[in-house]
Amino acid sequence: MAKQKKALGKGLEALFASSGDIKPTIEKEEGETGKNTLLSVDELVPSSFQPRQNIKDESLLSLADSIREHGLLQPIIVRRINDRYEIVAGERRWRAAKLAGLAEVPVVIVDLSDSESLEVALVENLQREDLSPVEVARSLFELTRRFGLTHEEMASRLGWSRPAVTNKLRLLDLPSQVQDMLDKGELSEGHARVLLVIDSSDDQILLAKRAAEMSWSVRRLEEEIGKLKQNGMTKQKRSSSVKLPIGESLGLHVVLKRSNDETRLIIGGLDDSKANKLIDLLKNHLETLFDED
Repeated sequence: MAKQKKALGKGLEALFASSGDIKPTIEKEEGETGKNTLLSVDELVPSSFQPRQNIKDESLLSLADSIREHGLLQPIIVRRINDRYEIVAGERRWRAAKLAGLAEVPVVIVDLSDSESLEVALVENLQREDLSPVEVARSLFELTRRFGLTHEEMASRLGWSRPAVTNKLRLLDLPSQVQDMLDKGELSEGHARVLLVIDSSDDQILLAKRAAEMSWSVRRLEEEIGKLKQNGMTKQKRSSSVKLPIGESLGLHVVLKRSNDETRLIIGGLDDSKANKLIDLLKNHLETLFDED
């Protein structure tokens, strides 16, 4: 593929309009000269590079109803792999067309390498309106990982601003539980961006669950985070560990761990019998240990 800076955010047609980039090739029958042709739905196979992980059944059913009424208006982009045609862009339309009972679908056959096919699939995925913010972020990450694009280069090729690319990618810094909530639509991207100001993953998860369960607005979530910060709950706990020499002659490892709100004494090397004896000793001497006199 030519290394041109194309504004792919304007649509896949921009990708195919640039001469020298991706040229439709006719491989079906000798003498075909048009960019569009018809193929049996059984000749098409899903792309091995499909970046989208979830295609919702209800969404497919709705699209299938539309195809029954109006037909498949936008051709599916395919490339030939042996005796089959691999879908480069339009897998959702192909699946819906099968549900609608279509025997054939309009396609554009293109000549693409594996890397070019992946890039087109990722770009088409990014242009969908029903993607979750996390799905968009994952596609952007694949572009950076597979093609080594900087945020600036991605922004230029997608027709986005650089901060928009960076902000989307930052969503992948959230814990997986929070990302799942974004995928399911339980939280908005606005909620997610607010959660990113918190250092603690535990607090991010806790607040995300509260926001979803109580239908908090983004503004309400900001207020709750402000309260937590005032109480110091979002600060990462500082801890220190000190190994104590006691018990070494008995083969024990005694460590004193201190954090912001607790001190723990950890004793390693005890078998069950010795551990039970130690528990009994503690029970008998706790009152003496904490006697203020």
